[in-house]
Amino acid sequence: MTDKAFAHTDPTDLHPDIAELKPFLNPTGVAVIGATASPEKLGFGLTRNLINSEYGGGIHLVNPKGGEILGRPVFPDIESVPDPVDLAVVLVPARFVAETIADCGRRGIKSIIIASGGFKEVGEEGLELEHEILRVAQEWGCRLIGPNCVGLIHTHVPLDTTFLSPREMKPGSVAFVSQSGAICAAVVDWSTGQGFGLSALISLGNQVDVTESEALELVAADPHTRVITVYLEGVSDGRAFVREISRVSRHKPIIALKVGRSEAGGRAVASHTGALAGQDAVYEAAFRRNGILRAQTTEELFAWARALANSPLPRGRRVAILTNAGGPAVAAMDAISAEELLPAVFSEKTRTALQARLHPAANTQNPVDMLAAAGPRDYAECLSIIMQDDGVDGVLVIMPPPPMYAAEDVASAIIPIIRQGDKPVLVVPMGEERIRDAVRRFRAAGVSEYRFPERAVTAMSVLAKRAEFLSNGHLRILDCSLDSKSIETILDDNKSNEGFLDLTTASAIIAAAGIPIARTRPADSSEDAVRIALEEGLPVAMKISSRHVVHKSDVGGLALNLASETDVSRAFADLSTVTAGIPQNQSQICVQKMVPGGLELVVGAVRDPQFGPVVMFGTGGTNVESMNDVVFGLAPLSEEDLDDMFSSTYGGKQLIGPRSLYRGGLDGVRETLCRLGQLMDEYPAVAEIEINPLIVPPKSNEAIAVDARVKLRTTE
Repeated sequence: MTDKAFAHTDPTDLHPDIAELKPFLNPTGVAVIGATASPEKLGFGLTRNLINSEYGGGIHLVNPKGGEILGRPVFPDIESVPDPVDLAVVLVPARFVAETIADCGRRGIKSIIIASGGFKEVGEEGLELEHEILRVAQEWGCRLIGPNCVGLIHTHVPLDTTFLSPREMKPGSVAFVSQSGAICAAVVDWSTGQGFGLSALISLGNQVDVTESEALELVAADPHTRVITVYLEGVSDGRAFVREISRVSRHKPIIALKVGRSEAGGRAVASHTGALAGQDAVYEAAFRRNGILRAQTTEELFAWARALANSPLPRGRRVAILTNAGGPAVAAMDAISAEELLPAVFSEKTRTALQARLHPAANTQNPVDMLAAAGPRDYAECLSIIMQDDGVDGVLVIMPPPPMYAAEDVASAIIPIIRQGDKPVLVVPMGEERIRDAVRRFRAAGVSEYRFPERAVTAMSVLAKRAEFLSNGHLRILDCSLDSKSIETILDDNKSNEGFLDLTTASAIIAAAGIPIARTRPADSSEDAVRIALEEGLPVAMKISSRHVVHKSDVGGLALNLASETDVSRAFADLSTVTAGIPQNQSQICVQKMVPGGLELVVGAVRDPQFGPVVMFGTGGTNVESMNDVVFGLAPLSEEDLDDMFSSTYGGKQLIGPRSLYRGGLDGVRETLCRLGQLMDEYPAVAEIEINPLIVPPKSNEAIAVDARVKLRTTE
C-alpha cells in the first residue's frame, strides 16, 4: 500500500484551540486521585492499567492513606505530587470531586478526567453536583472529560487511564469516541479478539465540559489516527458539531453510529414538515452534507473503519470479483447492485490473459470463477491481471476454503499483490476453522477481511463514497436574492401573531421570497367569488384562509376544479358553514386559479433546536406523511445538498430522470428550495414554512406553489 492513499489525512488546518486538550492524549505526567490497593475497587483497576500500559511519563498515585500500590509510592494529596504532571484522573466519591478539581487547579493541573459516577445520571442532586464541578473547573481554568466516564486510551503513547478489565491492546489507526462507557468496554474486548488495533479511545461520560465535537477534533489532530469512529446518543450543540465535522471530515473519514433513531411521536405538530422533521432526519442531513458515513450497527462501524484504515480509495465504483466458487459471487453481485456499485467490464487484454492462465471451463468474465481446483498461484496471478485493468476500480477476493490447498497459502500468495497495489482489495475468507490461519495472516498484513461477501461489498461502497466526497471539494453554498423590504414589512406587521399565518399573508411572504405562487384572492360574498373566478378564468379552486385552520382538507375547507359559476356559488356556501365555526373576522374564503396537474412535491423548512433551520423536500400531496418520501438538508443549502435530496427521493428522481416529463421544472424546484433555505437562515422570526403541493406541470419549466403555510415565532 502506498503512502499516497492517506494523503488526505494531513491535519494542518485543524482548530488551533485544540492545543489545550492535548494533555488528555499525550500528557507529561499523570496523577491518579483515588488510587487504592484494594483489588475489588475501580481505583485499583485504573492504577493497574496505567502502570501496565508502560506509559513513559510520570505516574503519581494519590490517596490520603499514603503507603504503596504495586510497588509505587502513594502521595497523601495532589500538592505533594512532584513534576511532571499535567493530567489528573479522579475516581473519588462525587461529593469530593469539586474540592479535588480546585486542588488540581492550585497545583497547575488543567486537564482532568472525572471517572467518578453519582452525577446527573442519578437525579437532581447529582445534577447540582455536576453544575458545581463545572463552575469550579471554569474558575480554575481546567478542562474536564466526564464525569461518569470510563477514561481514555492512546495505544501509541502508550497510555491507559481506564479501569476496564486488563488486556493487551494492539496499536492501530482507528480512534473511537463514545458517549457510552459500556460500549467502550465491549469494543476494547472485541477489537483485541479480532486482532484489530485502536489508536485512541475516549469515553465522554456526561460531557459536562469537553464535548463530542472537541473530542473529534482532538483525535483528528492525532498523527496515529487515520479513521475516526463515534458512538453518538446526541450532541451538546448541533451547530458547533456541524462546524467541527465539516472541518475534520476533509482530513480524516468519520464513521458515526447514531442511536435513538425513533421519532418523537408524542410531540404535537401541526404541519407535515414538523411531523417529518424528527431528530434523526436532521442528523442524517448533517452527516450527508459533511461526508459522515453512518453505520447502522456497531459491527458495521468497525467493518467500514478497517477498510478505510487499510485500503487506498478507488477511482470509481467499478468492482471486480475473483473467486473459486460461483454461489458466493452471485450473492456479491446482488450486493454490488444494491449498494449502487458497478460490476467492472474487463478489457479484451484482461480476458485473454485470464483465459491463458485458467482452465478452459473457468469463467473469465466478471465475476471470475477460477473453479474449485484453483490454488495460491491462480489467485495471485489472476488478481494481478485484474488489478492492471483500467476498467477496474476495486476487487473482492472471495475464497471459500480451497479443497486442494491451505487457505493460509492463498493468503500468503495474494498479500504482497494487495499491499503493492493502488486499488482497494477486500478479501472474503469464508468459513471458520479452515480459514483461521489465513485470517491471522491477513490481519497481520493489514488487509481487510470479512466473513461474508455482503459485508465486504458495503465496505467497498464506503470507500467509493469517501473518494467521491473528497473529489467534490468544498461545499458550494447557494445564494438567492430575496425581497427583504417586503419580507421585513410583513413580519413587522405580524410580530404579535405567533403561530400560523392566514393563507393570504403566508402567500405574500412566499412571493416576497421570489417563489412563484398561484395568485390567491379573498372573496367577500358568493357574487364576489363568481366575479373573481371569471376574471381568473375557470376552473378555479376555493379554500379557507385562517390562522386557525392548518390542514384545510381535514375540515372541509377546500374545493377543487370548480368549472362553472354554479360550482363556485355552491362552494362558497359550503365553505361558509366551515368559517362559521371560526372566530369572527379571523377567516376568509379565497379563490385561486386552478394550476394544471403535474408532479406534486412538498417543500418546507423548520427550525431544529440543535441544528437550526433545515429544509425539506419530497413527494407531496395529501398522503405526504404516510408516504414519508422526504429528505432534509441544512440551511442555507448547497449545490451538493440539492443533488443528494433529488437522488435520494422518489419525487426527486421524477425530476432528474433523463426522459422525465418534469425535467424542465428542475431549475424551478432548485430555486424554490434555495430561497426557502435562505429565508429561514436570514429571518429568525420565521419558525416553519410548508408548500404543499409545489406543482411541476409536465413538459413545463415551471414549479408553482399552490398552497402555503408559514408559522412565526417570537425572537425576543
